[in-house]
Amino acid sequence: MASKVDCEVLGEVGDFGEYSNAVRVVRDGEDFLLDFCVYSNREKRARLMSRIRVHQSFLPAIIERLAEELPENAGVNSLLDLDDDNLILFKPKDQDKN
Repeated sequence: MASKVDCEVLGEVGDFGEYSNAVRVVRDGEDFLLDFCVYSNREKRARLMSRIRVHQSFLPAIIERLAEELPENAGVNSLLDLDDDNLILFKPKDQDKN
């Protein structure tokens, strides 16, 4: 079970972190790999920017936290179809019409 901890987070990620416009979720035993990628429509491929391994028991806490921060129509729960390892591509709102 996850718990909330109030503490300072240290690290050398940079002021803005890494950019990602796509994510892939892959089951690996009792863990999940969260692959954050940059997808190029022109090249029709993605470059892995960061891979995070989390135990399956941690996913509900991640999903709950995302749901708290995102608007209701963001569809967080619709991303839970983990039966495949396809890339989920995120487009800015103004590109949804294309």
